[in-house]
Amino acid sequence: MRSLIIGGTSGLGLELAKILRDQGDEVIITGRKNPEERGLQFQRLDLDLGEQLRSVIDTFVSALPEISRLIYCAGFYQEGNITELEPQSISKMLDVSLNAPIWFTRELLQNQGTLKEYIAITSTVQEVPREREIIYSAGKAGFAQFANSLSLDPRVKKVMVVIPGGMKTRFWQATKHDIATFNDPTWVAKQITDALAIDFEYAKVRILRNPPRTEVVETR
Repeated sequence: MRSLIIGGTSGLGLELAKILRDQGDEVIITGRKNPEERGLQFQRLDLDLGEQLRSVIDTFVSALPEISRLIYCAGFYQEGNITELEPQSISKMLDVSLNAPIWFTRELLQNQGTLKEYIAITSTVQEVPREREIIYSAGKAGFAQFANSLSLDPRVKKVMVVIPGGMKTRFWQATKHDIATFNDPTWVAKQITDALAIDFEYAKVRILRNPPRTEVVETR
């Protein structure tokens, strides 16, 4: 298969890329910095584009070969209540967490007609109300529901929504969070690729921490 991983240059995305590469996939990864990892095809793509987001994604997707598996795991952490966050910060979060995956999905289906697998990496924050993660949680919840609805589209053969808890990655480096009990992203990536072996059209998978465990919540 040929996999495209948006946000595949670090953290969970990079760990998924390495596993899929070792399983024989041709893997294209996007991000801002090339991880210089053997066998991965890096394409630089910054999603902080404002009004240019859709046109840049359109151009990017138009130049791709046919993609079998799309994994969207781009994201960043944001904290603040609804009046503390500046409009630009709100727009950036919604672009990266919700608008970008919508445009990637639309353009891929417009260009190639079908997609074998679609993996949406969200967060446990989508299920837990948090005043100071209000836009972050809204973006993740919206993306999860988008992917759930996409699973009803016959052009997309297999959809998985992955809901991981905190992981030991650079995602948290500018925060005061204690990540001692967070999961290893390599282990989380293996849980995801193992779950892909299940026969389903739609699956919702939680990957929780303290203790580390995986729950296949729903399939159909």
